[in-house]
Amino acid sequence: MWNAYVRDNLKNDRSSGAGAAVCAFFCALMLSLLCGLLYNMWSYDVERVKAECGDVHGRIDGPLSREQLSAMEVYDNVEAVVPEGENVEELPASEKESGKTAPPAAEGADGTVSAAGIRLKWPGTAYEDFPRLAALAGLGPEAVEYNEELLDLYFVPNPQNPDAYMVLILFLGAAALACLSLILIIRSAFAVYMEERVQRIGILASVGASPRQIRLCLLEEAAGLCALPAAAGGLLGIGACAAAIQWLNAFAGEQVPGRRDAVFSYHPLVLGVSLLCIAITLWTSAWLPARALGRTTPLAAIRGGSAGRREARGRLGWRGLDRGILGRKGLGRGILGRREPGRGMGAASSALGMAFAAFILVQSFLSLSEASTQMTYFDRYAEAWDVMVTVENTDIGDFTETQAVKGLAGVRDAAVYQKAPARRLLPADALSGEFADAGGFLEESAGYVRPYGDGWSVGASLVILDDESFLAFCRQIGAPECLDGLVVYNQVRDLRNPNFREPSYLPYVKEEAGTAILARTGDEGKQVQAEVLAYTRQAPLLRDDFQAEAYDDYEMVHFLPASLWRQLRGTLGEGGAQTQVRLLAQEGADLQELEQIEAEALSVLSADGRTAAAENRIGEQQASRRAQEALRGILGAFCVMLALIGLGNVFVTALGFAEKRGREMALYLSVGMTPGEIGLLFFREALLLVVRPLAFALLASGLLIGLFMRSAYLEPGIFWENAPVLPVGVFVLGVCAAVGAAYFMGYRRIFRRSLGEMLRMSGRYG
Repeated sequence: MWNAYVRDNLKNDRSSGAGAAVCAFFCALMLSLLCGLLYNMWSYDVERVKAECGDVHGRIDGPLSREQLSAMEVYDNVEAVVPEGENVEELPASEKESGKTAPPAAEGADGTVSAAGIRLKWPGTAYEDFPRLAALAGLGPEAVEYNEELLDLYFVPNPQNPDAYMVLILFLGAAALACLSLILIIRSAFAVYMEERVQRIGILASVGASPRQIRLCLLEEAAGLCALPAAAGGLLGIGACAAAIQWLNAFAGEQVPGRRDAVFSYHPLVLGVSLLCIAITLWTSAWLPARALGRTTPLAAIRGGSAGRREARGRLGWRGLDRGILGRKGLGRGILGRREPGRGMGAASSALGMAFAAFILVQSFLSLSEASTQMTYFDRYAEAWDVMVTVENTDIGDFTETQAVKGLAGVRDAAVYQKAPARRLLPADALSGEFADAGGFLEESAGYVRPYGDGWSVGASLVILDDESFLAFCRQIGAPECLDGLVVYNQVRDLRNPNFREPSYLPYVKEEAGTAILARTGDEGKQVQAEVLAYTRQAPLLRDDFQAEAYDDYEMVHFLPASLWRQLRGTLGEGGAQTQVRLLAQEGADLQELEQIEAEALSVLSADGRTAAAENRIGEQQASRRAQEALRGILGAFCVMLALIGLGNVFVTALGFAEKRGREMALYLSVGMTPGEIGLLFFREALLLVVRPLAFALLASGLLIGLFMRSAYLEPGIFWENAPVLPVGVFVLGVCAAVGAAYFMGYRRIFRRSLGEMLRMSGRYG
C-alpha cells in the first residue's frame, strides 16, 4: 500500500515537488563543488610543500652509519628511510619506481651519511615515533627535525603550537556551515511540498497509520523525488570543480608569476564524503517537516494541519499585543516565523545568520593569522635579514666562500652559521638557584634530560658562526674576542608560564664554570672540553630563535666559531646538513636590489656542484600576503555563496507577496493605513530580517574568536587593530541592499493591483 501511495504521488503530482527537486539539485551541486575545491586546495598545498621541503615527514641529523639506518628501517611505521648527504648514490629510475631507497653506498671514510629523511606509513603518530627512531639510532630527540608544514597539512599539528589547528578548523567549519545553511533552506521547500499532502495524511491517520509510518512514507517520497536531481547535481559539481581549477590557474598565473599550476584531482574518498554530506543534508531537511507532520492529529490534518495552529496562536497571542502597543500599525507588525511568508523568511534569516557568521569568522581568523605571522616573523626579524641562502650538504668547517659573499655589491653585512647537535654534561650543583627553585628538570623532560654520573646530560645546540661574525658577537656582549672558546646562552624557559608567545626565562646554570664538557649525541663517552668565554642572555643578529624553535625546552644553546668547530667535530660528529648564509643589504634596499643580491649570492654559492636555495625578506612578505589574499578570496566566495542561498529564498518569498499577502494588505488599507505606512512596516520587517541574524553572528563570532585568542595567548588589542571592518561592512551592506531590493519589488508588485484584485488573491491573512 505504501509503495503504491508513493508511486502514485510521484507519478501524478510532479509539479508540487518541483521546488524540492530543484533545491536537492542545487544542494548536491554546491556540496560536491565545495568538497572538490577544498580537496584540491589541500592537494595543491601538499604537492607544493613536498616540492619545497621534501616528501618526508621528518629528518634525523647524523652522522648516521649503515647500522643505524638499518635499525630505523625495521621500525613498524617506517615506509622509507632516505639517506641525505653529498655521498648518497642516485638510484636508477627503474628501482625508484619500485619504491626502493638509495643505500648509503658511496659513504664517507667512516661509513656514514650526514642525515636521513623518514617517511612514515601513518603520519598521525609522527611526534611520538621520531624520538623513538632517534633512540633506535642511538641519538637523542634533539637530532630530530620535523617537516611541520607537511604534517600540518596531514592534520598532525605540533602539540606545542595550537595555531596549526586553524587549517583543520577552517576545513571542517566550512563543510559544517554549508550543510547547516542548506538544511535551513531546503527544509522550507520540503515543508511546503509535504504540507500540500496534509489532508491525505489526515486520511491515512484516520484509518490507523502510525506517526512513524507517516514519517517513513513522506521520507520515501522525498527520496524518490530527489534521487535523480541529487545525482545529477553531484556529477555537475565535479565538472564545475574542474572548471574552477582551470579558471584559478589562468587567473593566478597572471597575478603571481612563477606560481605552480594546480592539477585537478579527485580522490574516491572525496566522492564518499560528498555523497555523505548530500545524503545527511537532504535527509535532515526532509526529516524535520516529516517529523512535525507525523505528529499532526487526523482532525487537525483534515482541517489544514499546522496552518490552523498558527492561526490560533496569532489570534490569542501576538495580534492583540501588537494592536495594544502600536495601535492599527500593530496589525502590520512583522510576522517572521508565524505566517505563511514568515516561514520562508525565517529559513532565509537563519541562512543569512550562517553566512554572516562564516564571513566574520573567516575574515577574523585570516586577519589574526596574518597579524600573527607579521608580528612573530616579519616584524620580529625585520632587522635580522634581507637575503637568506641555504647551502645543502656543506659543513661550515669546509665553507670557504665567506669573504666572497661579504664582498658582494650592495651587502653591508653577512654571517655564515650552522647548527649541530651535541650533549652538555652538567654536574649536580650546576643549576642556577632560580631554576632549582622553579623545580629544575620536570618529569616531562624524560628522553631529553638523562642522568649522567652524579649530574645530568642535556641536549646542546651548537650554533657555529664564521670567525668574523663570532668576534663581532663577542664585542656585542663584552666577551673576550677569542676564537679558542665558546659562549653559553644561559637561559631556560620557565615552564610555569604556559604562554608560548611571551615566554619567561630563568638563568640556566651558575656562571662560575670556566669550561664546558660537550659529548657526542648518542655516544656520551666521546667528550671534549671547551673554554667558556662568557655567559649571556643575548643572541647574535640572526633570523633564528634557536631556543624557542627547539622541541626540547631544556636544550642549552652554545655559540662557537668555525675555527673551534674544526677542532671539535672529529669527536662530536659532523654538523647539520645545511649551512645558512644571512645577508643584510644597504639601508632602504628595494625588492629589485634584494633580488640582485640573491642572484649573485646563488651564483657564488652554487659553484662546485653544490645545491643552494635563496629567499629575500620583501619577496617572502609579498608572497605571504598574496597567499593570504588568495585564501581570503576563496573562502570569502564560499561565504557569499551561503548568503546567496538565503537571499534566493528572500527574493522568492518577497516576490510571492502579491499572492500570499494581498488580502492582508487590503485589510490594512480598509482600516485606514496608507501605502506609505505599509511600506514602513515592510521596511521594518526587512530590517529585522538582516539585524537579527547579524546580531546572532556577531555574538557567536565574538565568543569563538575570544576563545581562540585566549587559547592562542593573543591580546585583544591585536584583534581590534586588525579587525576586518571594511570587508565585513561591505558584505553586510551588500546583503542589506539585496534584501531591500527584494522587499521593494514585493511591495511594488502588491500595490500595482486594485483593492478588488487584492481581495481575490489566494493568500490568506493569518
